[in-house]
This record gives sequence, C-alpha cells and structure tokens, in this order.
Amino acid sequence: MRARAALVLLLLVVPLTACGGSTQRPLQIGAVVAELRYVEFQDDAIELMKGAGLADVARVDAAWRRGQTTMDPGMRSDLRDGIDKAKAAGIDVYLSLYPEGSSQTPVTDRDRADFAAWVVDAVAAMPNLRHVIIGNEPNLNLFWMPQFGLSGRDLAAVGYERLLARTYDAVKGAAPQVEVLGGALAHSGADKPGTGRDTHSPARFILDLGAAYRASHRTKPIMDAFTIGFVRCDAR
Repeated sequence: MRARAALVLLLLVVPLTACGGSTQRPLQIGAVVAELRYVEFQDDAIELMKGAGLADVARVDAAWRRGQTTMDPGMRSDLRDGIDKAKAAGIDVYLSLYPEGSSQTPVTDRDRADFAAWVVDAVAAMPNLRHVIIGNEPNLNLFWMPQFGLSGRDLAAVGYERLLARTYDAVKGAAPQVEVLGGALAHSGADKPGTGRDTHSPARFILDLGAAYRASHRTKPIMDAFTIGFVRCDAR
C-alpha cells in the first residue's frame, strides 16, 4: 500500500501588491508543502491542497551547505517533478532556497559564489519554476550569523545584501524569466546585540538592507519582489 502524505497546511497568503499598495492580482491562498520534495507524496499533497481550497500557491524549500555548488541530484529531480505536477494542477510554486542554519551562513565571496551556483543548478533544471525565494529569516541568529559586529553594526543585512546581489545576477543570467524574491524576514526581532539570541527587527533590517545596497553603488536590482512572512511586495 502506498504511503499517503500527512500534509501540514501552513497558511501561505500572497496578496501580490505593488509597494505603492495598489493590488496587481487577486489574493492567492496556499500552503507550505514540504511533501513536494518527495515524489512518493506529491500526488497526495496536491489532492489535499485542492480539497482544502488551498490550491493557488505552494511554497517548498531546500537548504544549502557550504561547499555545495550543485543540488543533490535526487532532491533536484524530486523538486522538478513536484513543481511540474503542481503546475499541471494550476498551482504556482515558490521555491525557497537558503543556508541550512546559521552555521552555514555564506560569509565569504567563495561561499556566496557557491550558493549562487547551487541555486542556478536547481533553477536551470526546473523549466516550470517561476519564483525563487533567496534566504530564510536572515534577521534571526537561527538562520544567519553573525547578526552584529563589535560596534553593534548590522552585519547580517550587509552580508545578505551581498548574497542577494550575487544570486540575482546568477539566476538572471541563467533563467531571466524566473522571479527572484528577497527578504523572507521573520516578523520580529530585538535589535539588541549581546543578548545570547542576536536578532534584528524586520523594520531595522529593511533599513539596513537599503543602506547596504546604496553603499554598494550597485545600479542593478538585487530582487524582483520583497517578502516578509508570507506576504510579498513587488519591487518597483
């Protein structure tokens, strides 16, 4: 007997608004669906989404470790199959790609190049993929370290801006039709270094991310849209 997916329906709400606030497309409701990573559960997961009325969008993720420049072939193949099946069912998939915890933070140019290559390897193998989210809650020490420098400077936003820029260019060079989303921030943070749980509030992190972008003197974008929690905003 084939095992059935035990789908965890974490609500995914995608209002799809421009940064000015005007609605561009209708509200989309979906779920975070880890089961799309596993070929034996994909069909059941899609049926459960449809049955629950959450068949607009799905988010699925995969994590990178230092030194990787290509995705595990089995994972890549399963994700491609899941995205293809979801598209056939009318479900728009957002693939979230991020370092596997703060111990894997890409802090060097080599790390960032490896991460970007890993993302491109995945994206190039998935012709039906249209959205990729870069990073996950980089304002929390659980997913990104260091958060602060010795003077209290926001090192996380600076490092994340560099990762976004490197990855954006790599993705657009390989698959210009793929939308790159940045942010994916946690909804809260303390903005207090040295507490033992270094975090930034999303408001502070966004300001510091903008400052890092301006300081880089970059003229190209680093993302096509911004996301916080499960809400996205077109970068216009």
